Amino acid sequence: MPIISQLAYSLGINSEEPNKELARKIAATNDKKAIEELVANLNNKVARIQSNCIKTLYEAGELKPELTAPYAREFI
Repeated sequence: MPIISQLAYSLGINSEEPNKELARKIAATNDKKAIEELVANLNNKVARIQSNCIKTLYEAGELKPELTAPYAREFI
């Protein structure tokens, strides 16, 4: 299942909890492909997808910084 479809926006939920849960899952499984997909969608045309990606990346990076560190330039 694509990562974008697991974001709060895609699930129709107006809460950050699905994004936080997704971040925990990504960190626990060391899912680098999920991180890549989230980073690729930082420029998505839908602003809520962008913000959900940022939140999920932030939360995953908090738990496992080495997953998001290679993308520091994209965050700036």
